[in-house]
Amino acid sequence: MSGKLRTASRLPMLTGLLVVGLTISYLLQISPSPVLSFIRDEYGLFNNDALLNMSMSIIFPVCIVCAAVGTWVEQRVGTSKLYIIALACLAVSSCMLFAIDSYALYLVSRVIFAVGFGFLIPFIGSVIMRYYNPRQREAMNTINGLFPWLGALLAFFLLVPMTEAMGGSWRNAIGFWGIVTVVVAALWLALIHNRRVTAQDEGEGSELDSGPPEKGIYRGLWKRREIKLLCGSFVCDFFFYAYISTLLPIFLMEAASISEADAGTMAAFAFPVVGAVGTLLGGYIASRSGKRRPIMMTGQLLKVVGVILMVFSIEFSLPLALAGVVIFTLGNSSWLPAFYMTPMDLEGMTPSRAAGAFAMMLSAGFIAATVSPVLGGWLTNVFAAMSGIAEPIAAHVFGLKWSFFIFGFVNLIAFVCILALRETGPAGKSSRPAA
Repeated sequence: MSGKLRTASRLPMLTGLLVVGLTISYLLQISPSPVLSFIRDEYGLFNNDALLNMSMSIIFPVCIVCAAVGTWVEQRVGTSKLYIIALACLAVSSCMLFAIDSYALYLVSRVIFAVGFGFLIPFIGSVIMRYYNPRQREAMNTINGLFPWLGALLAFFLLVPMTEAMGGSWRNAIGFWGIVTVVVAALWLALIHNRRVTAQDEGEGSELDSGPPEKGIYRGLWKRREIKLLCGSFVCDFFFYAYISTLLPIFLMEAASISEADAGTMAAFAFPVVGAVGTLLGGYIASRSGKRRPIMMTGQLLKVVGVILMVFSIEFSLPLALAGVVIFTLGNSSWLPAFYMTPMDLEGMTPSRAAGAFAMMLSAGFIAATVSPVLGGWLTNVFAAMSGIAEPIAAHVFGLKWSFFIFGFVNLIAFVCILALRETGPAGKSSRPAA
């Protein structure tokens, strides 16, 4: 009996180490953004925004490749070892910052980070499917949707104070989280790796790396209509989010004539804080109702409404524009838990197939994130030139406003994708007549 209790108690330990490790990964993913001015000053990148912004954009192509390869790696080395490899990449990329002295080496560290971050995408899909029962999966997918917001919240509120406390060294501030990652990896090795883990309400334990390899996972997944529609909806979501999240502080600063610090604070509140609230709310609604489509469709409509309110009120009412940002963020965050739940609801899903589904969906979004800032910048310049406004900042605001407006409507395409999706939640399944 005591042995069984010890076995069962490993699931909370596994969950805790997952939450800490993945939160750190999202903190590191966005880490250049809060300290971008420090990076610019240290490496003298004052008139080269394209090179400066590469610290963020360089990770997406690598993540796409590693997310796709990660499913193959997971089947050959096991779920637990995949997590260790991912954490090792995160730790190495962060701890490198204690020693590097050039921007080129910093970009190399970002590539190493992207390898680990890409591996974490199929890993989280596999581990949730493998070690949690259906009710627990709903909670874990809500937490999975929370990671980007929680990571951003910690990054925006901790990295700058840590940098200042460490004598202005942004590299030491980020490197500290590499040390924390090493601790997480060590605890995982000591407490979870090669151990049996039991769900809290199930009697059987399972080896963390058990199960024969599956063949043709991506080919089989792509034949499923639901996966195609989920990929399409996430392409639309991330296409716009990658653009607005990058440029929102500049838009608020220029359009409302406020300081850079105030614009950054407003953006930090509007995205991470409201995003965290929206994710928890969306997860609760999807779990409580037993349905996925309603909150997913509502989220897309809220995004469109929020963008329209923001762009058409910013020049005469900052509070109203911020209300639009809040509405957009609630929509952008509330649909994510149900989005992550849906592939796990599908018939015949295994841990490896769930890992593959997560890799496909998020990689599709990362491709969109790579394209949208470039296309959005071009569109902004076109509208700024068409405006006929002589003052450069005012012309730039005009261009941003209309590029946001046009890009915002891609969320209606996501709405159509979800509308065409069959209900996969338990309530939807129980309401369908038996064949």
